[in-house]
Amino acid sequence: MTYDKKGQKNSKSEYKVSSFSGALLTVSDVAQILGKTRKTINDWCKSGKLMASPKEHGGVVTYQIHQQAVEVYLQGQAALEEMKRRKKQIGIQDHTPYLEGWRKAAKAGLIGRRAYAENTLNSYESYLKKYLAKYKLLTFNRVKSELADCPPELPERRRGMYRSFVSFAKYLVMEEALDPEFLEKVLTKDFSPKSNPSPKQHVVSEEDLVKLIAATKTRQERAMLMIMANTGVRASECAHLKLEDVDLEKQELWVGEAKYDEARSLGFNDETALAIRSYLEKERPDVDHPFLFVDQSRNPMRRDGVYQRVARIARDAGVYAYPHALRSRFVTYNLTKGRNPQDVQEACGHKSILTTMLYNRRRTQDRVDSMKNW
Repeated sequence: MTYDKKGQKNSKSEYKVSSFSGALLTVSDVAQILGKTRKTINDWCKSGKLMASPKEHGGVVTYQIHQQAVEVYLQGQAALEEMKRRKKQIGIQDHTPYLEGWRKAAKAGLIGRRAYAENTLNSYESYLKKYLAKYKLLTFNRVKSELADCPPELPERRRGMYRSFVSFAKYLVMEEALDPEFLEKVLTKDFSPKSNPSPKQHVVSEEDLVKLIAATKTRQERAMLMIMANTGVRASECAHLKLEDVDLEKQELWVGEAKYDEARSLGFNDETALAIRSYLEKERPDVDHPFLFVDQSRNPMRRDGVYQRVARIARDAGVYAYPHALRSRFVTYNLTKGRNPQDVQEACGHKSILTTMLYNRRRTQDRVDSMKNW
């Protein structure tokens, strides 16, 4: 039995053997199965490397080869490959040098269904670095022990650790630096962490949004808050906005550095345009970098900086709010106003309308009131 690059068992050659009818195979059949030339198969039959029965026809000797003989050969080759693989794995004493290659492969989309986001990569890498600094090698018993030691009140951390181990293991199997049996064990339903029901997402009401805007202390905070509430951009997308991405005359916004590379154009209202213009003309410092928002050290704003500012504003306003709650507000408000759901979906950068609907926190009474005019 052989394994493919993802560490899954591969019996493609065995299927090829069984696809031919009859117990005896011709030299051409076997050449096709093994990917060899007919001359090579003839030589193997002559030397006895491949058990076959000679048959003379018109003065030419041909061979009839039993299916079982081909299967025995394939099993022997698989055993040799497995022996080489295990010998290589035994010689590896530290998986740490593979971290850099794993990061590149994950970023390029070679592990899993799509390329990893930068925040996901950083999170997984932090788990892996701590583990490898302690153990050097990825082994089932050590991974099991680390997951068991994770406090039960931190289920998200446990799931993050588990996913980082699985991702790294897939890369190691691709590099033949880890036995595929490791993946077979950790990917079982009984071993993987159980997911808790997702907590209900909070949405900022229109009354609370007014309080938040009133609690802003700088023009930058006001512009940042207005952009997230009125365009639905994520905190990371807001932080990565550049000056050239904002067209105040057309009241348009270009989100270039977006999650899953879902770059998109957005529009914004007069109130948001006024807040951005006021910030640019009266408050934004003159710095070399092209980013729209600047932190206190005059460096480009980071995602964490956006979260910290929204948290401070919410605290001062006496309102429970965070950036994603503003995103939920954008979806809920516009769907309640009867906007086209597909427009809202595309504005948010969602691949599916089902994801957009998860952000909809419309109240039951709003639906009941609207139905009175149907």
